[in-house]
Amino acid sequence: MFLQSAIAVGTVALFLFGATASLTPGRRQRWIWSGLIAVGLFSPLPFFVSRLMPGAFTGPLILAFVSLILFGAHYGRLARTFLFMVAAAAITFHISHILLILSVGGGALLLNLGQRQGWTLRLLLPTSLILIAIAAQMLFSAAVTRTLGAPPTAPPFLSARLIADGPGYRYLETHCNPPKFLLCGYRDRMPQPSDIMLWSEDPREGIFSTLGEDSKRQLGGEDVRFYLAVLREYPGEVIGSIIRSSGEQALAFDLDHFNYVAEHREGARSHLPPKIFSWVERSAAYRGTVPVAPTIFVTIAVTLLSLILLAAGFASRTGRASWRSPGAAAALLILLALAANVVICGGMSTPHARYMMRIVWLLPLAVIAFAAAMPRRRGDHQHVPVSDAPPAMERTA
Repeated sequence: MFLQSAIAVGTVALFLFGATASLTPGRRQRWIWSGLIAVGLFSPLPFFVSRLMPGAFTGPLILAFVSLILFGAHYGRLARTFLFMVAAAAITFHISHILLILSVGGGALLLNLGQRQGWTLRLLLPTSLILIAIAAQMLFSAAVTRTLGAPPTAPPFLSARLIADGPGYRYLETHCNPPKFLLCGYRDRMPQPSDIMLWSEDPREGIFSTLGEDSKRQLGGEDVRFYLAVLREYPGEVIGSIIRSSGEQALAFDLDHFNYVAEHREGARSHLPPKIFSWVERSAAYRGTVPVAPTIFVTIAVTLLSLILLAAGFASRTGRASWRSPGAAAALLILLALAANVVICGGMSTPHARYMMRIVWLLPLAVIAFAAAMPRRRGDHQHVPVSDAPPAMERTA
């Protein structure tokens, strides 16, 4: 957890260091400290770095990627190495991270249209990160296969989402004679919410978690094929489902997974060894007393304020004049990352508040980057040649 905290602080500080490169030293320092305090005290980031889950690295991945793309010239070699290592590690931690880098990388290319420079980095960086993720997945699969004699099992997230929303269930009703998919044999347990279908161990309602390993592997192998088949049959309904679920995901502001709900308490009691459970049972999370409400309220308020400030900034005359600057581009790419995260996690998987809360804290940083890019009165900005950039941040990283 201390390592995750250090990585989060390092990526936030380096992002702000690059975004405020044109400001005078005094203003630059104030902006950097303001950003660190904002995400440290008034955002859900501390909750996520306290957990050993991939969500702790989603925000740092986006910041590291955007920093390298837009502000790389302002960093020393050590700082650039740190950012690349963070991005290279984080992209391997969750499949959504690969899709986020594809989205943000595509946005970076679009923002560079009409420019002669910058294309090499904007092509090579996302490509290299995605290749690293693919290589890591192949190595992991090979190691699991060698150790256990079978490849890893992938849950059918897409299939469960389509069945829960309706079009997948209707497809099975009309295309299971003869059966085309293993799911045809479990229509009596449908429809159910996707989490029930995937994770419930009750054979009356759950599917994936109630099956043997061979059947689980077959369901995972059929996932994409089933999704494409339903999409061809009901394109309008599938797209409508994605839009509705994305909207639900965009409005999901909660920290519900930091306090145990009833089923989590029962699951802990039935699955954990008694000695471990006795320790868990005494925790604030098990008792439901972790104070999440203040952070949720502040996060909603800061999110609304950040969106209003960004909209007003881009609509203003000075904002329109500076939208191609690195700071404004950083704000746009963070907004793109938030939109992509909503569609990837909500529209294609199951909406959960943790997917939104894991990166919504990037918005105030986008405001700072955009504000630092807007023209101000004489004396607020300085010209900082790359060779004269202060070395303090590199030593810190």
